[in-house]
Amino acid sequence: MPPYLTWLLIGWGVLTGILIILLIYRGTLTMQEDDQLFLDESASQMAAEQRELMAKVNKINPLVKVLGFFCAASSLRQAQRDLLSFLFTQIPGSRTTGAYHAGVANFRDYSSAYQRLRRVFS
Repeated sequence: MPPYLTWLLIGWGVLTGILIILLIYRGTLTMQEDDQLFLDESASQMAAEQRELMAKVNKINPLVKVLGFFCAASSLRQAQRDLLSFLFTQIPGSRTTGAYHAGVANFRDYSSAYQRLRRVFS
């Protein structure tokens, strides 16, 4: 495995770990949320607590969305890499057999494999 790929996987793991922790934290905050309507002044303390709680949740939501996007994009990229690796090593007669992992495949190898795939699926 190339060294840059190791660092990408470590980064993906860290981002995913942070995302999971934020999702758990947001879940614990929203468990305390009450779906009530505070009409009288005696419940103003409870209303203030709910506003404070929702402010915390609204502060976390953008970060959860950004981390979720990056984790999903990283996962899709890894799936694409694995699929290409499988396809290029499984095509009979392909000159890229095993070369994809070694990093020595060139564009001509990919284009010839792509042409074979097009013939198979057309």
